[in-house]
Amino acid sequence: MISKYLKFKNIIDQINPTINEEELKNDINNPYYHLKSSDQSSFYYYYRKLFDDYEIQKILAICDKLPKTEATLGSANKVDKSYRESTLSWVPVNNETHWIYQKLSKCINEVNELFFQYELTKIEKLQFTRYYGNQKGFYGPHIDSNFGHFDENRKLTFVMQLTDPREYEGGVLKLHFGRDGDCVEKEKGLITFFPSHVLHECTPVISGTRCTLVGWIHGPKFK
Repeated sequence: MISKYLKFKNIIDQINPTINEEELKNDINNPYYHLKSSDQSSFYYYYRKLFDDYEIQKILAICDKLPKTEATLGSANKVDKSYRESTLSWVPVNNETHWIYQKLSKCINEVNELFFQYELTKIEKLQFTRYYGNQKGFYGPHIDSNFGHFDENRKLTFVMQLTDPREYEGGVLKLHFGRDGDCVEKEKGLITFFPSHVLHECTPVISGTRCTLVGWIHGPKFK
């Protein structure tokens, strides 16, 4: 009787694989088998010209009338100017602002379907933020995710620049994907989408005032 070992050894000896040296070299440089093909070259997405100049001025005029408070940290609503120096206002959903939410919702769905493909359900009330140069306004490195005992997670963050970059210095949105991080281009109207768990910051504004509209989109817990 032939042992199982010898039997399998005979089968193995009969196998004569063909190895292409060029393919093997390429395979070493790409040591993954991808479950789903993707052409994404980065982890964030730019969306331009959703709002024209007139609409941006209208947003600024609306937000300028809203109650203004000192920016705080975390769920404890603690003011810590060594880590965050800015003022903020919360944009209500009403007859005057509905068009803003409507336009953004359509854009969010389009970007998510094209790029992130998260399961999303709702957007938090928008935050209008001002960083003043005379106060060296900034926000240190932080994440927006709310992982924990919640029914839903913050999954996607966006920041829309409302100020012409010629009107202020500094105030760069920096996304920390690698060792050096990526500095987002300063452009009026530019909306930058990125996962809420990504570490990011606003560098100090040296002069002028930087205004942004910030949003967080929720969805069922990541599994």
